[in-house]
Amino acid sequence: MTESAHANNRERLSLLAHMTSLFASGVDLEATLRGVVNLFVPHFADGASLDLLQGDTLQRVAAATTLDDPAATGAVADVRPQGLSLEHAESRRLLESGETRIYNFESSADDVWSPESTADGAIRRDQFPLSLIVAPLRARGQTLGVMQLVAVRGTRRFADEDADLVATVAQRAAFAIHNAQLVTSLQHELAMRAESVTRLEASELRYRRLFEDSPIPLAVIDDETRRFLAVNSATIASYGYSREEFLAMTIFDVRPESEFSSVYEAISVDSRRAAHRHVHPTDARTAHIARSRSTRTISSSTGGARRMVQALDVTERARAFEALRISAERHRLLSRVTKEAIWEWNPATGELQWNAAIYDLFRYAPGEVEPSMAWFESRMHPEDRDGAAGLLAEAIRSQHEHCTRRYRFQRGDGTFAMVEGRAVIAWVNGIAERVIGSIADITVEQQVGEQLAIAQRMEAVGAARRRRGARLQQPAHGDSWL
Repeated sequence: MTESAHANNRERLSLLAHMTSLFASGVDLEATLRGVVNLFVPHFADGASLDLLQGDTLQRVAAATTLDDPAATGAVADVRPQGLSLEHAESRRLLESGETRIYNFESSADDVWSPESTADGAIRRDQFPLSLIVAPLRARGQTLGVMQLVAVRGTRRFADEDADLVATVAQRAAFAIHNAQLVTSLQHELAMRAESVTRLEASELRYRRLFEDSPIPLAVIDDETRRFLAVNSATIASYGYSREEFLAMTIFDVRPESEFSSVYEAISVDSRRAAHRHVHPTDARTAHIARSRSTRTISSSTGGARRMVQALDVTERARAFEALRISAERHRLLSRVTKEAIWEWNPATGELQWNAAIYDLFRYAPGEVEPSMAWFESRMHPEDRDGAAGLLAEAIRSQHEHCTRRYRFQRGDGTFAMVEGRAVIAWVNGIAERVIGSIADITVEQQVGEQLAIAQRMEAVGAARRRRGARLQQPAHGDSWL
């Protein structure tokens, strides 16, 4: 064996010894990766680098070089600028194969990775001849990244035994990276679990506080036994039972017997929102008597195996809705018998509604009437529009309660009717909350009035002529008809 071979052998053994010591030192991953590239520089290579896969890109995590020239240093630090771009075919073959490869370039013409720019090419040309070892970092069947060693300006020409040594170090580095990633992942998972437990505990505490402090009566009911598992203070105050009494009762104890079937129906579905009557004692001391005779209308919402029941007393609201329903029905009936088209306008939203008379009185199909004031005003005669719309706007600005106006309104067939419009403005705290109006077709009345006026004028003219004729027929003073 030649002296050169002995020197190379000693170099490899020394490097392997240092590698074993490095990976056995137990230092953190970042320091280990820095130590890996420093194993090869300066005795084995002019530059070394480690890059890890981050999605579809490679991110440099460690690099070392012996070159002092800034331009050359940049070239070594960026040996991979486009060379290891995952979009490059050679790069993909290298990473997918998992094989360590040697690239020996005598000039830039041999370079399989063309430079990114002219300036980069000038820097690269200064480094040839160039020898490069690229070793993928693989562990557990996964490619984690790549390790590169470079010898520039002909300082060294890497051989197969060099590639084997680099592959050995790359494999050890890959396992160190993989194990570190597993530890990091485990630590992250443990931290997430600890955070989840903390959040769950905080959530449960917030839930208990919200449950207890809610002004709305809330209760938790077991799906199988129908028993109360928990009630809040609002439930106790609303129903009149104590907490101990509630926990000894079932949902049937607060519902009249006539509604037991609806209880079973509500329990049989996942969630339900409906109105029910609940037993409500007027005095907890006579709860047994009151339970059989006193009921209230309650809105409840349920869901889940253990059901959260929210009981809102909507007795007065139900009465108000019923009164509103009766009023709306009365209004609907009145609007059907009137001979006027009635509209209601919400100035805040711009929504405008008509009663059914608009269709018959003014010959519109339902789909032709749009629910907006803009459509309403577009049907006013162009000569009357500014005056009619301006009168209502002025009434609102002046905070009047009503206004009356006459204008021509276009029918669905394109003809115009003379209408008389009335509007009543509802004010709430100085704001026009609603405007309710009507338009009555007075075309016939106006025509009759105009004809009557013409007839009256003609009658007046005729009477004047008759009087003048009579005066002409009278003899002059002193004359005689004899």
